[in-house]
Amino acid sequence: MQILLAFTLISSSLFSKGLAQQTVYTEYEIKAALIFGFIQHITLSEPAQNRAGNKIRIGILGEDPFGTMIDDMFRGRQVQNGKTLEVIRAGKNASVKNLASCQVIFVASSEYAKMLEIINFATSRGILTISDRVPEFCERGGIINFTGNKEEFQINVDAAKANGMIVSSQLLKLIRKE
Repeated sequence: MQILLAFTLISSSLFSKGLAQQTVYTEYEIKAALIFGFIQHITLSEPAQNRAGNKIRIGILGEDPFGTMIDDMFRGRQVQNGKTLEVIRAGKNASVKNLASCQVIFVASSEYAKMLEIINFATSRGILTISDRVPEFCERGGIINFTGNKEEFQINVDAAKANGMIVSSQLLKLIRKE
């Protein structure tokens, strides 16, 4: 299994909408910008691309650390062939099946106990999984895990490929092997 660790992907263009005047960003503003960047630089699986028509749905499973900020940041933004972003929430202890229409699922650390169920469900549907400091997430088949400070994450490239996704060369250039 190839797991890569990245230290920076922050681009001022990711913050250009709604946060331009701000000079210090919160942890979750940075993570939201990174999620946007991941969606820009990872081609989703064909089944996921065909789900939800002209939208890319991002599900938040568990305790939502973003609040309305992520909605504001993503509103009106287009990615992958002009698709717009839509955020859907399933609260703490909700079933991952509530996010079946999503192409991307952000897994809060509150959902650690259901990690394997979430990964198995997402794998069966070609969903890009992103977790927030969930131990062993990438080692167990998850695709991206924020690991520590606000800019640090792991990518399991093998899991992405196995799920029919393509990680762009631009993203791969920004990360280094552990």
